[in-house]
Amino acid sequence: LPLVEYFELGAAIRHERFSIHGESTTPKFSALWAPTRWLKLRGSYNESFRAPNLAQTTTTPLLRVNYTADPYRYDVTNAAVDNSGPRRTFRQGNDRLDPERAKNWGLGMVLDVPGVRGLSLTVDYWKMEQRDAITALGNAQVLALDELALDLATQTALGSGKSIDQVDLGSGTAGYAGSSRVTRRAPTDADRAPFAAYNAAQPTNATKRAVVGEIASLVNDYINLGSRRLSGLDFALQYR
Repeated sequence: LPLVEYFELGAAIRHERFSIHGESTTPKFSALWAPTRWLKLRGSYNESFRAPNLAQTTTTPLLRVNYTADPYRYDVTNAAVDNSGPRRTFRQGNDRLDPERAKNWGLGMVLDVPGVRGLSLTVDYWKMEQRDAITALGNAQVLALDELALDLATQTALGSGKSIDQVDLGSGTAGYAGSSRVTRRAPTDADRAPFAAYNAAQPTNATKRAVVGEIASLVNDYINLGSRRLSGLDFALQYR
């Protein structure tokens, strides 16, 4: 046939069943068309499903010691203990994780350069839409979330009419206002002094920080991201 040196279609389907995460049926389609001997055009579409593995779902904690700064306190105290100090860290899974799901598209070409034997050029465009991607939280991410939660709780309390020395963030108690992955000690007088000096130097309530104690321990686990979209263009030049 004219403009059909080679043509191929492919299709597949995969069914999986998990005792915890239910069932999944995912398709895969592909096409390859060579209008001439030196040019091939290709495209594909597939869906994927990945259940969390045992390491990601087992909630038995494993104790480690990692070195991480405490961003909430260090901005106030500038103390060595709040800089990159050793932190008791419990690495564990999350038994509430959802499976990852994704849709993938690809379009590309392979050009065997005419007149140059063995020289080929490939160009491929790819796109992925991923939902519930599983990612691990490290100390830096956990403490950034903790800092954000503490700042929000402080500003909420100040907005209700409290003064900064009246704001209680529950450090060292079950009512701690920061991240649930962070456990802190109760504030001491040695903690209150630098916070009082810091807050006295702030021109507005917007930058003030309520006192919290030092970090006692952290939990690093896994979470599902909402969704993300990735795309790219790959080039390759090969001579054989």
